[in-house]
Amino acid sequence: MAGVRENAFVSRDNRSPGFLDSQFLRETYSLPLSYGVEPAEITWSPDGMRFAFLWNDQGDLWKDVYVSDADLSLRKLTCAADSREVFDEDDEREAADVDYAERMESGFTEIAWLPDGGGLAAIARGRVLKVATEGGSIALWSAGKASHLRIPRRGEGIFFLHGGNVHVILGESVVQVTAFSKKDRKVKDFQPSPDGKWVALFVEDESEVEKVRMPDYVSTKEVKINELRRHNAGERPAMRHYGLALSDGSAKATLHSYENEETFWPYAIRWLPNGESAVFAVASRNHKTFQIRRVDVSGETRTIYEEDCAPWFAFRGVAISSCSSFVQFLSFRSGWSQIWRVPVDGGDASPMMSEEFDIDEFCSPLRTDDVFFTAYARSTVDRAVFRMQPGSKPEEIAVKPGCFRVFPNEDGESIVYVHSAACIPPKLLRGDGPKMHTVVSCGDSIRGYLSSVQIETTEFVARDGKRLSARLIKPRDFDPKNRYPVVLSCVYAGQAKNQFTRYHPLDAFMANELGYIVVGVDLRASIGYGREFFFGYHESLGIVDSDELAEVASGLRQLSYVDGDRIGVWGGSYGGFLTLMAMSRHPGVFHTGIAWKSVTDWRNYYESYTTQRLGSPKENAEKYELTSPLTHIENLQGNLLLVAGMQDDNVLFQDTVWVMQRLIESGKFFELMVYPRDDHGLTLRHESLPDLMERIAAYFEDKMGRGPTS
Repeated sequence: MAGVRENAFVSRDNRSPGFLDSQFLRETYSLPLSYGVEPAEITWSPDGMRFAFLWNDQGDLWKDVYVSDADLSLRKLTCAADSREVFDEDDEREAADVDYAERMESGFTEIAWLPDGGGLAAIARGRVLKVATEGGSIALWSAGKASHLRIPRRGEGIFFLHGGNVHVILGESVVQVTAFSKKDRKVKDFQPSPDGKWVALFVEDESEVEKVRMPDYVSTKEVKINELRRHNAGERPAMRHYGLALSDGSAKATLHSYENEETFWPYAIRWLPNGESAVFAVASRNHKTFQIRRVDVSGETRTIYEEDCAPWFAFRGVAISSCSSFVQFLSFRSGWSQIWRVPVDGGDASPMMSEEFDIDEFCSPLRTDDVFFTAYARSTVDRAVFRMQPGSKPEEIAVKPGCFRVFPNEDGESIVYVHSAACIPPKLLRGDGPKMHTVVSCGDSIRGYLSSVQIETTEFVARDGKRLSARLIKPRDFDPKNRYPVVLSCVYAGQAKNQFTRYHPLDAFMANELGYIVVGVDLRASIGYGREFFFGYHESLGIVDSDELAEVASGLRQLSYVDGDRIGVWGGSYGGFLTLMAMSRHPGVFHTGIAWKSVTDWRNYYESYTTQRLGSPKENAEKYELTSPLTHIENLQGNLLLVAGMQDDNVLFQDTVWVMQRLIESGKFFELMVYPRDDHGLTLRHESLPDLMERIAAYFEDKMGRGPTS
């Protein structure tokens, strides 16, 4: 085959197979591009003049606390690199593992403004600290690992979770709000009331949930077995309750269950701004019934809204109006993801808009009745920002190609935006009125290189006539007279969106240095196309969307500048599963594939995800068989690299083992890369992701060749 090297693994430096010079990938992915470069935990001060966020300006892993003032000045308040570690006297890990974990876990992870605006509470390495706005911090709690930092809007106390219970710091004392002592029973989420007197909470009991065991073979002493509770499809679920507790810890929490003591799925907790009631968004175990339940501090409990939705209710957010009169939520009941509202006393829900486009996220600031949201209005790949006043049509307030996230202050007069586009790293922007000013620009060291590629948007047509948006990343020196190899990159729903992802440095490298055209495509289940498209792979996981991949490959072959014999595909998680399904159900379509952290049997995955899409294994056994790569793998054709982290607690390494054995039994040759001490996202070891990005590029180069043919 012209331009293709077969089995030409030549290593110059004992690192890169083939002739790949990938120093750019090694250096780039050694930075936190692999962990998300954009600022995190963006939060406005109570006076609405300043905002704080977490970031690292040196491109390292840990994050510090920054504050930006109204004049756009930027102040770094902390130095996480200098913060002391928290010792665990009973830590049984080896010294090298403890030291490494300290590096990976250092830095600040959560922040929240104190009500007077004079400082922030923060969590770093599990400790609760107070950070002054002029810089410096003091420890308020270091007796154990804390998380879920919460501060009431107008009350006292710094609330957090520790050991499965809610605690609150009041002055110099710490009060334990809840007292769940039964093993595996704990508070999973909570919210204090605006005055800080009550806590609304979800409680979960996992004592009956089965355990899975994951071996760690790297230990120098003996194989270590890590255990965790895991609720797979069709297995006994955790039991959940919701309710209220007094924040002074003076009484037991008053908890409520779902109908007939059945468990439910907890989505969100919100307090009415007046503090009289908490609202709980929940769904039935089969995901088809969505409810909004209100619990008053007086003890009264009622369901104020219920929606039956087939095939499942896709929860995307809930908010409370500033007047405490309405609960707002996103629903597909009109055919589009739109904002609806229901009175807090119950009644009929009504749409807040009539436009036919999908809303992705929304929020309702505390001191205005306006609603802010992001939506795919102009196109299916660009996410714009809108402001909607009561009784008025939405007004687009951020006009720029790409994708926005929006964070208004409490009165909605000042806004923080995070904006990025394909191969354009994020920027943190502040808007006061129509003008936007840059506060932080991320990824500047590689911004020029990424933008050097040529980007084109197009469409392909699926077998059922649905149009699929796609993005083509072409080499900077692209010449349409040549014929280029193509890789469908990171296949998943929503991959044509005009926003930056952590895989774009890899995509740009493969385009510019290896001479590939890299394609991202919005497959079924992408947001932005309406209800039918979003739910379009129900009971057809890996079937309808692998057909779409085959149609995209067929469409690419019609382009004069595409080498139809050299089309590859790779993906991770669902994308790894989809890669296996595409190469097995459509043998010969894809020359080479890489399947990373792939689900291979949906009975081995979480019920919370799987039963929405496939129903129960007992009732839909045939669907589970048809949507498993193990059923089709004997038909697989093409070069295949399997990749997995052995400590992956999301998609278990067991799934990769199963497909390996089936491939062996089918006489199929494949290659394997395992990361013994890393997890689903390769975030436990700093060297893992750079290694994988380099291997992905090298594998395609070795199997499919480099550059176009004339």
